[in-house]
Amino acid sequence: MTISKLSSCVAIAAVAASGSSFQSRAYADSPFRFYPFSSSSTSSSPSEEDELSNANSEHEEPRKLVGLDPEALERGAKALRYINKSPLAKQVFDLMRKQEKTRLEELDVEKAHYEAIQSQLDSDRQQKLAEERRNLVQQQAQAKAQMLRYEDELARKRMQEDHEAQRRHNTELVKMQEGSSKLSIGRQRKKEQK
Repeated sequence: MTISKLSSCVAIAAVAASGSSFQSRAYADSPFRFYPFSSSSTSSSPSEEDELSNANSEHEEPRKLVGLDPEALERGAKALRYINKSPLAKQVFDLMRKQEKTRLEELDVEKAHYEAIQSQLDSDRQQKLAEERRNLVQQQAQAKAQMLRYEDELARKRMQEDHEAQRRHNTELVKMQEGSSKLSIGRQRKKEQK
C-alpha cells in the first residue's frame, strides 16, 4: 500500500513538473515598471498616478498567460499539496531528487558519448587531411624528380650534340690542314724543280 501511494505521488509530481516545464516563455500584457530606489512613502506626481490608473483600467480584462497551460499548473499545485500532506512526502521528494540526479547523470553520459564521437570525427578528419597533404607532397616530389630527369636528359643530349659538332669541326680543320699542307708541299716541290 505504501509503495503504491509513493509511486502514485511520484507520478503525479512528475506530470505536474513536466506540464509546467513545456513552455518556458511568459509574456506580459502591460509594460514592466520597476523602481528599485523608490520607497512606498514617497508619493508620485499626480500626472504619474493618472497614467498608472489609465494603464491599469485598460488592462482590467482577465489576462491570458500566453504559452502557459493554467490547467497543468493547477494539477501541479494540487499534486504538490497532496504530496506535502502525505506522510511519505520526504520519501517522495528524495525519490524525485534521485530521479533527477539519475537523469542528469544520464545526460552527462550522453554528452560525454557525443563529445567522444565528435572527437573521433575530428581525429578522423585530421588524419584524412594529413594523408592528403602527404599525398600532395609525394606527388610534388615525383613531379620535381621527373622534371630534373628530363632536364638532365636534355643537358646530356645538348652536350652530346656539342661534342659531335666539335668533333666534326675538328675533323674539318684536320682535313683543311692536310689540304693546305699538301698544297704547301706541292709548292715546295715546284720550287725545288725549278
